[in-house]
Amino acid sequence: MKRIGYALMIVLCLTSGFSYGRVTYATDRLQAIATRLSIQEMDTLSPGIHTGFRFRRHPLTIRVNRWNEVEHIGFRLFDVSVRDSHPSPVYDFPERYLLELSFLSEADRLLKTGIDKVRLETGNTDAIYNFTGSESFRINLVELLSYRVAWEKNSKEILALSFPMDYQLLSGCNAVELERNFVRDISRFTAGEEFNDLFFADEPDNEEKYYIREGGHYLVDAIRSDLYYVKAANGWELVSDASKLYWSVSNMMLSPCTPGTYDLEMELDEYGYKSEKISLGLKEWICFCLKAGCTPYFGIKANNDSAVTGTAFMVNPAGGYCHMLSAAIPLSCVEARRGTVRGRLFVYIPLHNVSEKYFKFDYTSVKENKNKTTQKKKRTE
Repeated sequence: MKRIGYALMIVLCLTSGFSYGRVTYATDRLQAIATRLSIQEMDTLSPGIHTGFRFRRHPLTIRVNRWNEVEHIGFRLFDVSVRDSHPSPVYDFPERYLLELSFLSEADRLLKTGIDKVRLETGNTDAIYNFTGSESFRINLVELLSYRVAWEKNSKEILALSFPMDYQLLSGCNAVELERNFVRDISRFTAGEEFNDLFFADEPDNEEKYYIREGGHYLVDAIRSDLYYVKAANGWELVSDASKLYWSVSNMMLSPCTPGTYDLEMELDEYGYKSEKISLGLKEWICFCLKAGCTPYFGIKANNDSAVTGTAFMVNPAGGYCHMLSAAIPLSCVEARRGTVRGRLFVYIPLHNVSEKYFKFDYTSVKENKNKTTQKKKRTE
């Protein structure tokens, strides 16, 4: 009996520690910020958003994710309702960055902002100490290269920052840490059905057997986000048929709703001539990228006796990056609606480093039977 009671006590301690244990930090930079703040309660915060702390008279926002990781620390500059109604990866950056600047002397602030190419266009960083919550806020994207954020009060601009659309800057991580965090995040990702509505077929205007829902192109016309549908007994479904090979392969690489069960084995190309193997479901990969705000595009390069080769570009225009997966899709996968896709992956490629001149002649247009209807694809922003 004593042994059972002792074992039960151990189980209770372990489960309690799992739920309410010490937090870790999603990035090295956040851990450094937490050390500088020296908030005693930080290590025991529960998952959620915490706004009860201050630094130099101004309230802070601390966000802890479901894995007990602190994923954001910064001055509280935006209300939660603003973030929810207008999601943007930019909200975290000025909150964290202005907090980091507050740790520095004036000379070091100038040095840091110069290195980071962050420009203070209106006001000064001390303006935030007078924020009351009544300020209006604007985010502007400047020529797909930089952001400008500004606060106004009584129709007068009181603080404005501009900064590059650079995900290393936005996230506070260098290339090595981004790759490390990518492996961590994708390894614990579980796909749900929250994106299924994006891939339902809109009823076409006529009675053709097939139709294409156009999604536009990336870089060159042959790298596209089009989806291909066939009329089935219960309505329209995504094409998954060896007789429509190119359409089927494109659907597989673009939509988690394509019929079939496919595994994905990727070799992640890492900084410093290193690599790491990642295995997961193909649908999980697509959903992971969609969850991060990416738009998927796919271009077919070649078709031989055993496989179709091509490249998936998961483009995140708000974050200024894309993930690029060069993949081989065995013909047997399409025929059996199951199997393994293998490819080489490059992550967080800055969009300004990707040029159409590198892909102009590499990809072929997707052509199948012309018995189809073409419709513009509807997107949810």
